[in-house]
Amino acid sequence: MAGQQAGDGPDGKPDGDGSLGLTISDFGPISRGTVNTKPLTVLVGPNGCGKSHIANLMHSIINAECIPDDLLDYSKKTSFGIALVEEAARIVDAHKAGSDSVKSNIYETYVNRTLQVLYDMLAANFPGGHENLVRSGEKYFELCVKSSVLEGRIHCADTISTDIINKMCLTVNFKKSISLNDLDMSRMISKDGNILGITVPDLSDSTIEASIIIPSLTLSLLSAYPPRERCIYF
Repeated sequence: MAGQQAGDGPDGKPDGDGSLGLTISDFGPISRGTVNTKPLTVLVGPNGCGKSHIANLMHSIINAECIPDDLLDYSKKTSFGIALVEEAARIVDAHKAGSDSVKSNIYETYVNRTLQVLYDMLAANFPGGHENLVRSGEKYFELCVKSSVLEGRIHCADTISTDIINKMCLTVNFKKSISLNDLDMSRMISKDGNILGITVPDLSDSTIEASIIIPSLTLSLLSAYPPRERCIYF
């Protein structure tokens, strides 16, 4: 059995090497505490101390970071699929306007989507809405999160505000001379730390150019944020 008692890491941030780190302030019955998950994490304490709140919160964060099978399928016109198409069109337009290297906003869009799903899941998983999750006498609860997608602070009451860090930077580069090998999707993406680059052919047809960029953005997203396994809470 492995577990960790709630406590603060350096600078009030989660420490340890768990896949999910949380520092929690004024959340339900919890005044302040830090939890870092391990392969097996056991929450121990008396009734009403916040065990269920922490477990439900972790469940919400992990599932918000899961990528549904149809999320990146733009043909099904999910909100994120539409965002992929719009982002590809914006990149093509910037290229046609004269830029051979265009920074993509798709990661910011994905992080914002994750935050919105988290906000909705908190409302669904805790009866009474977000305002009932705030510790009595306080105006909001605060989370310091360190996970596969989210890293930073989240303030939440009836709305959610954050200073979440976008951990990945993506640039789409257009190349005039490109070989057939370069058209292999796995070869289009290069990675240097948290900086990713996609190299696509410089084509005269904007529609074809966009049709290459869309799956490239999808693949780069999966490369940057490998999908989590869905979490079950019961």
